[in-house]
Amino acid sequence: MPPDATTLRFDPVQHRYWTGPRELIAVTQVLLTAGVIDSTWFTPAARDRGARVHAALEQLERHEPCTIHTAYEPYLEGYRQFLRDAKPVWQGIETPVADLALGYAGRPDRWGTLQRDPVVVEIKTGAVPPWAPLQLVAYARLALDGKSAIRRRRLVVQLLPTGRYTTREYPVINFGRDERVFLTALAVAQWKRAA
Repeated sequence: MPPDATTLRFDPVQHRYWTGPRELIAVTQVLLTAGVIDSTWFTPAARDRGARVHAALEQLERHEPCTIHTAYEPYLEGYRQFLRDAKPVWQGIETPVADLALGYAGRPDRWGTLQRDPVVVEIKTGAVPPWAPLQLVAYARLALDGKSAIRRRRLVVQLLPTGRYTTREYPVINFGRDERVFLTALAVAQWKRAA
């Protein structure tokens, strides 16, 4: 776990992060504020589904009693199949992490290793948005700090209502480009917040 995580406070209801009195900007807030994310298509139903499935997946991973509406059970089955197929080794599950120097924080869905390579994973229950590689590069900077950028893998696992899953991996060769775009968005978002 990155050393900055021990000084981080996270409010899961408002999805906000602090270190001492200083509020850090969340990864998704960076992308929203900079105009990268178009939230027009976010619906309360999709948000609710995502929150419920993510909570159930976390319970499943932590070997806790897992309760979820039967309508969402296929998403869990898709994730179980992903675990059986990919055999990832997680070091972090929904753990808040921060870069205090740059002033941003986030809560990657999963990070660890996949086939011995460092990986950060985002789990989606809807369409994979075009800004996903930027979200993942921000999380990779936080969660995989100190790991070689050459093998920092970024993966979206899209859980389907059919009980299946698909994956989308972003090319390692694009990591630097996506990192520059995210850092530019971070600068724009921080400038807008300060104005």
